[in-house]
Amino acid sequence: MTLGDKIKDLLAERGWSHYKLAEKTGIPRPTITAIANDKRKPTAEYFVKLARAFNVPVEELHVAAGYISEARASYDHKETPGQVLDDIKLKVRQLEKMLQEKEEEEKKKEG
Repeated sequence: MTLGDKIKDLLAERGWSHYKLAEKTGIPRPTITAIANDKRKPTAEYFVKLARAFNVPVEELHVAAGYISEARASYDHKETPGQVLDDIKLKVRQLEKMLQEKEEEEKKKEG
């Protein structure tokens, strides 16, 4: 499977057009068409944008592009950009709560 095939499959699974993917990624529609037709390889930035739009690990796209072998892909993590962002948000909330509790303890000591 080529990267173009992978992009076409992901588009079909979601019922998206090249226009819809362009809207979601900010990648120009002609560039998306060129990538989907294997006439152009995406930049590193475009790989990330595509992975985010499709909510798949970027390694999945790298495998399809032939940049890494499936054996070398970090599929054991299987984290999508959305999952990573959710994890970060959760950790930020936990840290904010800890900070708030610490500030409250310090106010009690002072007062």
